[in-house]
Amino acid sequence: MSADSERTTAIYGGGGHHIEPLRGPENFVPWTVRMEDILDDMDYWPIVKGELKKPENDKEDKWTKKDHKTLTQIHLCVSEAMIPYIMSTKTSKDAWDMLQAMFKVSGPIAAVLIRWKLFRYMMEEGSNVEEQICTLRGYQEQLVALDSAVSDKDFAFVLLTALPDSWDPFVSALDTSDLEMNKLIGRILAEDNRRKARATTETTLFAKKGKEMKKGKFRKGVTCYNCNKEGHLASECRGLKKNAGSSKPSKVHHTLDHNTDDSYEFNIFDKQTFFLFTSYHETPDGKISGAGSCRALRRETVSVIFKVDGRNISVTLQDAIHAPDLPSNLISMGRLTKAGFTFGGLGDNFFIKKGDRTIGRGRKFNNLYQLDVTPAVSTAYIAKTGHIWYKWHCILGHLNKAQLRDLKKHSVGMNVNESSDFDFACEPCIQAKQARRPFPKESETQYKDVGELTVFDTWGPARTESIHCNRYYVSFTDAKSRDSTIGFMRSRDAALDHFKKYKACVEKQTRKKLKAVRCDNAKEFVDGKFKAYLDEQGIILEMTAPYSPAQNGIAEHLNRTLVEYARAMLIAKNLPKFLWEDAVAYACFLKNQSPTRALGGKTPYEAFWGKVPNISDLHEFGSDVWVLRLETQQNKLEAKSEKFLFTGFSNGSRAY
Repeated sequence: MSADSERTTAIYGGGGHHIEPLRGPENFVPWTVRMEDILDDMDYWPIVKGELKKPENDKEDKWTKKDHKTLTQIHLCVSEAMIPYIMSTKTSKDAWDMLQAMFKVSGPIAAVLIRWKLFRYMMEEGSNVEEQICTLRGYQEQLVALDSAVSDKDFAFVLLTALPDSWDPFVSALDTSDLEMNKLIGRILAEDNRRKARATTETTLFAKKGKEMKKGKFRKGVTCYNCNKEGHLASECRGLKKNAGSSKPSKVHHTLDHNTDDSYEFNIFDKQTFFLFTSYHETPDGKISGAGSCRALRRETVSVIFKVDGRNISVTLQDAIHAPDLPSNLISMGRLTKAGFTFGGLGDNFFIKKGDRTIGRGRKFNNLYQLDVTPAVSTAYIAKTGHIWYKWHCILGHLNKAQLRDLKKHSVGMNVNESSDFDFACEPCIQAKQARRPFPKESETQYKDVGELTVFDTWGPARTESIHCNRYYVSFTDAKSRDSTIGFMRSRDAALDHFKKYKACVEKQTRKKLKAVRCDNAKEFVDGKFKAYLDEQGIILEMTAPYSPAQNGIAEHLNRTLVEYARAMLIAKNLPKFLWEDAVAYACFLKNQSPTRALGGKTPYEAFWGKVPNISDLHEFGSDVWVLRLETQQNKLEAKSEKFLFTGFSNGSRAY
């Protein structure tokens, strides 16, 4: 029996109280809360609680009648399975105490059991998130009743860890330093509703064409492959109807006959797409089943571009068939699923997915799904074209679009395919950079010379120790050129050593002295050693006001920029978190090569060194690279190259 069918009504006056009947320990806590409210509203609760006892002179039996009504209400609000337990009770208090003794949890063991359920709770993919949150809240309230309460902050962490794996990007984007439970639950429910709405609209397959025409009308541009006349389909051909005894199938199937009893699925292309084939081989006696005796020519691969949400996705189709006499291009769904793709849809919409990523969309037309697809020109015998805008965005550490366009004007070696879409959407950037409030974009004070002011700050500790065993970094930024340098540390105590190296490098390269520095009130900057060194060198120390990070906006903005770029690069290539140090170092390198509004569109590299940066040798962080093995004693039959991941440039050289 469903919960709705078991829902009962406790009658009161002209209206009523709706309550789900008690089934057992699984709903005992919410049932108890509601029953207390109902009995209190009906003035029965003092009798159940024992506060209103039976008077000695109850001649009119008022108390007895009221107690009997109370017992009746309890009987009406429990399921049939609970009736035998309270059937023999004489008063409402006895019935209530019986239920409390049976189902109310108490003692330290009960608290341990509920805590075990709470902290080990995991939501399943696709489950009702709102119901799961209510279950967790029920555990929290039970612990309150047992004097073993879980704080709202701890409950917020429990709630986040209970979410399914598909919610990891959502959890990573949250600011865990300010987790207010009610707001967190609201954000989770809003995200769940967004996902449900998106899931119901995601859909379907093939190239867009004109409106559907009714049977019997003249079809412009359509040629019948039965009589080769224009204006109708083969299924409408009069010649086909006259020769019904020898008629051929009217539907085109995705199979290729090899003079055997077996059929194999292939992707089929017509004569209008011949230019997509760079080379192909004839298939002896090959025929397309259901399409007459048209010639079938086999080709190894065909490259096309699927358009999804304004982005171009390159797709290579294996074992494609060139069938010049076919009127349409067809894609085998059987081969898609065999290759690990999935497809589905709702109504007239259709989608193709590889894992969680949608790679193709389309709509239904004449009972076929048509993909939004364009041909990709073969690059086997033509010069190499430039990267598309999105690829340069990834290569440059997920640089924002405004700086990306400025860099094209103020650098050499950035070969861009101008026909590519500039209005792209980058999911790693959305996951990594989403924030509530930006830092100040530019300083109010203008500085004339390098070294006039240097701002610095430390970041850390990182939750994950880097591959080089570091958990902190300290950044130094020249306020004039905005050129930044960072040093990684195992502890904050090494900040002074990194500052000495930075000071020596700047003064040696520019022949200009550091005049002033600005930092926050961090312990490593205000201790005796650091301040004594600055006094010895005659460098002015400017400290920000307590709890005022905006006064050190350049350094704070740099920290957020570097960490966001690094996080986006790690997410984009699904790299382990212990590579955060290499990602931050490469992000700082790219930041110095990228335009900034504070310099009027110039790069910090140009402002510091006096020449434009050359970025022709840049690569996307985490991309595959092949390294030549130079061992002299290696076996002559061993591979000469070994595959690695690109993680930046070596300090002091141009080596990767």
